[in-house]
Amino acid sequence: MLELVLQSKSPDLEKQKILDYIRNLITNEFLFTNLRKVAISHKDLDDLTNILKDINNQRKLTEDLLQIKNSIEQYAKLELGEGISQYTEICKKMSYIFNDKKQHYLKVDLVNCCDSVLPKNLKKKMEDFVNFISKINLAKGYRNRELESFTEKFVEKYGEYVEVPIKELLDGNLGLGLPKQTLGTHVKSSSSVEEQNFLSYLSKEVFKAVKNCKKEIDISNIPLGLLYPNSDRFVANQLELYCEIKNFESQPVISVVPNTGSDMIGKSIGRFASYFPNSYISLDSQLDNVELIEFPRDSKNLNVMSAQNAHSKKLLLSYDDNDNTSIELDSVVVGVIKTEYRYKLYFRDLRTGSIVNFVTTSMLNHKSNGVFSDLARFLLAVSLEWQDNPFSVFRIIENFDYLPYIPKIKYGNIILSEEKWVLSDIDKNDLSSIKQWKKDFDVPRLLYFHKADERLLVDLENDLDTQWLLKQNVDKLYFTRFEKYDGKNCEFIFGFENYQSSINHYSMQEKSVRRLTNNFYKNYVKTFSSDWIYFRLYGINSSILLELRERLLLFTDELLVEKLISDFHFVNYSDKDNGSLRLRFKINNDDNFEDLRFRIAHWIDFLLESGFCNDVSFNLYEREIERYGGDNFITVCERMFSIDSFLTLKLFSKKLLNDKDLFSVLHSTFLYIRLLGIPLKRLLELLKGNLTQNRYRKSFKKLFPNNTIVVKEFKEYFDYKNQFEIFNEVFREFPPIDGYFEGKNDIVYSLLHMHMNRVGMFPYREKEYLYFIMYIAEPLNNYKEFT
Repeated sequence: MLELVLQSKSPDLEKQKILDYIRNLITNEFLFTNLRKVAISHKDLDDLTNILKDINNQRKLTEDLLQIKNSIEQYAKLELGEGISQYTEICKKMSYIFNDKKQHYLKVDLVNCCDSVLPKNLKKKMEDFVNFISKINLAKGYRNRELESFTEKFVEKYGEYVEVPIKELLDGNLGLGLPKQTLGTHVKSSSSVEEQNFLSYLSKEVFKAVKNCKKEIDISNIPLGLLYPNSDRFVANQLELYCEIKNFESQPVISVVPNTGSDMIGKSIGRFASYFPNSYISLDSQLDNVELIEFPRDSKNLNVMSAQNAHSKKLLLSYDDNDNTSIELDSVVVGVIKTEYRYKLYFRDLRTGSIVNFVTTSMLNHKSNGVFSDLARFLLAVSLEWQDNPFSVFRIIENFDYLPYIPKIKYGNIILSEEKWVLSDIDKNDLSSIKQWKKDFDVPRLLYFHKADERLLVDLENDLDTQWLLKQNVDKLYFTRFEKYDGKNCEFIFGFENYQSSINHYSMQEKSVRRLTNNFYKNYVKTFSSDWIYFRLYGINSSILLELRERLLLFTDELLVEKLISDFHFVNYSDKDNGSLRLRFKINNDDNFEDLRFRIAHWIDFLLESGFCNDVSFNLYEREIERYGGDNFITVCERMFSIDSFLTLKLFSKKLLNDKDLFSVLHSTFLYIRLLGIPLKRLLELLKGNLTQNRYRKSFKKLFPNNTIVVKEFKEYFDYKNQFEIFNEVFREFPPIDGYFEGKNDIVYSLLHMHMNRVGMFPYREKEYLYFIMYIAEPLNNYKEFT
């Protein structure tokens, strides 16, 4: 109805654009519909059938979907790799419902999780370890100054025995308003006395180890004064410990870093909950752990924030799902209670009478005001005041960097922190200072260099590696030893439960152990000096992108002339006002590798000094082997990436391509299609298999009123007598590798997607252009010369 009203008011508007506009209004909640799906749900099929069952003419569809749901549940019970016939039958039923056999109807999780029976001595060892770290007293005296000030104002205004509706409390006119915006953010906070005492103990142990030339510290004999007394306190009644067990089948080496695990607090709560059936989760009945979810300011974070969690209740901020698992802010009151040390705020749900503890399962930083709203951070900050984190010791040890060398820190044979070297800004003045540092602290040749969440293997005997390290604009450089392990390496998730909520009562449940067998540990390790050099340029303003492309083409031409590279490709990324460019260069000859790295380092210096970008980072190139046809075929695809990258840069340089000119983008895409050698008929089948709606047809007709214009404009790309000179330029540098694309529709579609990316078309424009390609291919396919 709304569509007809808009069309009557604006008859020139294309129907598809009206529908897109209405869809956007619904998506952004300007218009509401009773068909709205549940936003935070992991049971989409149930939600769909609940909507359809109330629509009379959809009864048959509802019954069919319920049958499919039952089939999916039966399929899920089968072992990984079995059930192909069941899978095929489900897809057949779905294709019958939608009358389309080309869709991918099922998403199948191929993570191989299996129960693992552990030796009794290993089980006890892990239980002893978790109970030990849960007793280390680090944060008992910590105070959040902003929250403490807000709590004092609450007591002054309301007294000790009043519970105030949260909306009234946070109203600036009726109550106290929200606390300062610095609440929970990364403001410098004073550590607790207990934390200082632990750091003092750790420092003494490190000095003692270094003095005695020891490479390890065992903290299992920590002084009793640093442990919690046997008094009541809140402890997490469930937690998950994620660790790596190397050489599992011989002499196991257990490491709980860098991905320690999760407990009932902070940003990592329930990080691995999806690996455990919900029936194994049993939370304290007197305390409601409520998952806090809101629509973040950056929509990219929504998928992360809605991660599956094991909590039975949730609070949705800025959204209402109308289900019985959500609690409402209207029913939440705030009170205060005096503890042994100070006043603390608490939340209560009036509907149940339970104390509410807000948690967040996602790995998003709950302290960031760029992710969570002020209200969300207030709810989390108050909840965190009541909880002790049994894993906080990992973070304290991880951040211990007061000395240039820190030995490996262990509990028995369980590693809490790898051997670490710290190079301060003062010590990295030049190559000679680094050589002295290596000598003083017995630094090995191969080290992992850690920067943010990235890890890069460097060779300190390679001058270019050390020169690159000297240019890192950070106060301290962090390194850990590179060790290659032989034998079977596995990742494990151990589930612990503590129903007594008291110290020293964690037990590992056999049913909650999961062994993740994957390809994380390769038989080889790629270093900074591997087949590919991969780096990212950040902070690229759109106004200089054209010139940067020209600079990249010139630089690539030079490397090709000097035979330093055999392949290269680039990918664009868009981050609001500024973008980034990811570049990969493949080494042509190992003997010339130092020359290549030297050239790249100097080119990067030029880009930084000239303002083309504001930051650069190196990383390892992880090849997307599964996505691009396996070990044998990915080399073919990588050569196509090189051809496409070089072709695109050439077209921009010759002024034959402009990302703001529709016609030039279409011509570049058909040129690439011709280069791939895809026949028209197959191209059309490929596009129709992925673009199933009749969108943008009216816009297309405005540009191309009849098929004659289309054929005249684009027929040259499918006239195989016609040769394109630019192909000679591209193939001279990057000869195609014989490959067989027939039947590899997903790969071909990915190649077209990557071409759109290199041209500068991001998803919101790419879809429209691909529809145009399909509409152009239709009359060309019927053109008599090509049939």
